[in-house]
Amino acid sequence: MQPTFSVLLFFILISFSSSSFTKNCMKGEIKHNCYAEEKILKNNIEINYKGFWRDGLRHGKGKVSNQLGDFFEGIFEAGELLNGEYIWANGDKYIGSWKNGLLHGKGKNIWANGDSFEGLFKAGEYVDGEY
Repeated sequence: MQPTFSVLLFFILISFSSSSFTKNCMKGEIKHNCYAEEKILKNNIEINYKGFWRDGLRHGKGKVSNQLGDFFEGIFEAGELLNGEYIWANGDKYIGSWKNGLLHGKGKNIWANGDSFEGLFKAGEYVDGEY
């Protein structure tokens, strides 16, 4: 499993958006009920986001990638990652629920070597499940 730090860093640097919106966000306005692409540079890491916004926060379906090669696609609520698939640059993958930027709830961790764990996570730690 990847160090919790890399996941936390990735999600501290970003926030997220909803598929029920159809219009593109206007530049210079607070993003509300619209779709937009955003690039930010934080701690010398470029973060790219494509997705939906509500009340200035990423909310709904969205995709995030960074220059390190990490990628996330999933659902966000009020700026927080809710559920989706995170793929690290080394090929490790997590599919499932998140809370406060950590693996939380039902999910499956699949390592690049083919090993996997499926079960329950709490605050980034394995709680119960099978390898």
